[in-house]
Amino acid sequence: MSFFGTKRIGDFLIEKQYISPQQRDEALEVQKSPEGQGKLFGEILVEMGVIDTEKLLDGLSDQFSLPAVDVTEAEVVDPDALRSIDERLCRRFKMCGVRRQGDQLFLAMVNPKDVVAIDTVKQQTGLKQIQPVLALWSHIEKILDNVYHEDAGGLNMKLEGEGDDVELAQEKEEGVDVASDHDAAPVIRYVNALFTNAVKDRASDIHIESFEKEMRVRYRIDGKCQVKDKPPIRLKNAIIARIKVISGMDIAERRVPQDGRTKIRIQNREIDVRVNTLPLIHGEKVCMRLLDQSATSLSVSDLGMEPNIVDRMLKTIQRPHGIVLLCGPTGSGKTTTLYSFISYVNQPDVNITTVEHPVEYQLMGINQCHVREEIGMTFASALRAILRQDPDIIMVGEIRDLTTLEMAMKASLTGHLVFSTIHTNTAVASIQRMVNMGAEPFMVSSTLAAAVSQRLLRRIDSNCKRIYTPPEEQVLMLRERFNDPCDFQFMRGEGCPNCANTGFRGRVAVHEVYFVNSIARDMIAQGANELELQRQADKDGMIRLPESG
Repeated sequence: MSFFGTKRIGDFLIEKQYISPQQRDEALEVQKSPEGQGKLFGEILVEMGVIDTEKLLDGLSDQFSLPAVDVTEAEVVDPDALRSIDERLCRRFKMCGVRRQGDQLFLAMVNPKDVVAIDTVKQQTGLKQIQPVLALWSHIEKILDNVYHEDAGGLNMKLEGEGDDVELAQEKEEGVDVASDHDAAPVIRYVNALFTNAVKDRASDIHIESFEKEMRVRYRIDGKCQVKDKPPIRLKNAIIARIKVISGMDIAERRVPQDGRTKIRIQNREIDVRVNTLPLIHGEKVCMRLLDQSATSLSVSDLGMEPNIVDRMLKTIQRPHGIVLLCGPTGSGKTTTLYSFISYVNQPDVNITTVEHPVEYQLMGINQCHVREEIGMTFASALRAILRQDPDIIMVGEIRDLTTLEMAMKASLTGHLVFSTIHTNTAVASIQRMVNMGAEPFMVSSTLAAAVSQRLLRRIDSNCKRIYTPPEEQVLMLRERFNDPCDFQFMRGEGCPNCANTGFRGRVAVHEVYFVNSIARDMIAQGANELELQRQADKDGMIRLPESG
């Protein structure tokens, strides 16, 4: 592999008679193969056994006219100098701090001509004098593992806290060997730290992913995944087993997906954790969804709808019968909006029953039941039983088949108000979706009261928000799309510690609400298609998602 010197490293090694041209060509072939992709040329030579690391460093030193060091040797690296740079940056740029002398930092690098890496280190450390030295990535990676992971049996506990303040509401460890005696305590602390820091970072999901040679932990924050840690691959099974134990799963079963859940308490906040495992080619992937009820407002006024839309929506959800649908992809906040509606109409004189998979929010005064398809407790069968429980309002977690849809429509026709969700991209598309499931158009027109499509958009961080001028082509695109001069100020986040340098912090919901009026009912009953219904909705003044955004 060539760095940015005048010659390739292979040519320097040939001139020094460390390798032959044939060995160089063989290493290049390995580098081009699937097994060699992503590997450095010099380290492929070491793996092939044609050169040792000392000679490779000598060749690299000649190529760049810089000193080369073996950072794995004792007393070479000062741990304080290494820790002065964030571990994620070290792995990203293949570098590590070696030693500091006054205002000068010696930086071991695989590519000492990477000016972006050097500038990044200057910005983080505040030091203006950075002196690059050469080192092998295999050596740097080893020292990073040793220094950053030494306190937890190889686990990175530099996650802003060791998670000792995490309390598990339920734990089922009797008779289970979660990990070896050497690794058990660090693994428990590490999993606790994952939860602690996820809550601090306002993460909605934690992803633990297994690859051939490494693990990766990512948090989904404000709708975007961010890499947070790379624990040692050797502890993969111990970490996943620990999560399975606290979630009530079978730790011996790794061949099929599993679902589990647990509750944790962090700083007097109770977090509901939904866990799913998925077998992949290099081991199981774990996804944990965090539901912090204390951080979620269930007020209709806080949903972000326009005031006139809120007024119409409140009148709709107080009707004695009909169906109100929430539309949108997974993770768009449909369930939270549904619970806001349910919370608004929750009164002592109203009998409200829900069937969900799973129950995400527990509200006082509402009868809530779980779907358990493995024993025949489906949405349809639960809904059939609920209708014999004298309900006034019914919430169905999701309409996914004709049987459930027919039960919901019959409930509406017999004097019940029904709330539910359906997976469509727009509010109007929910009608076509119901018809495609097999519902008769006249039944849809008679029962559907309103459909709400929702998305969550990232909010610009107010702490680093700045005015900027976008490219002219973007302004032209907006003018054409919205038929608007767009003569307002454009803002963007510059990035700061408050938003982890993303420029965004928090999310805001945008909605399009389709109220089914008399004209729409006639069109639906006559079999109007989605385009015709959308045009009529536009004439009636419906605000679409892009305009709402």
